[in-house]
Amino acid sequence: MTYLKNKVLLGMAKLNILSFLISACFVDGQSWIPFYICCVNTTWLTLFGYANNWFEGGDEL
Repeated sequence: MTYLKNKVLLGMAKLNILSFLISACFVDGQSWIPFYICCVNTTWLTLFGYANNWFEGGDEL
């Protein structure tokens, strides 16, 4: 069960990175929505990375 949970969470992280990259392409537009999406994605990825020790020499994607 833990293996499946880790696979799902890693898949969500990869989708979040993809969403961040797509939204970052539209940040210079007239709408603030891509900027807010990038902020939420950055926050989620930072918290998720911190929980998985990515910033302290832990596992990587």
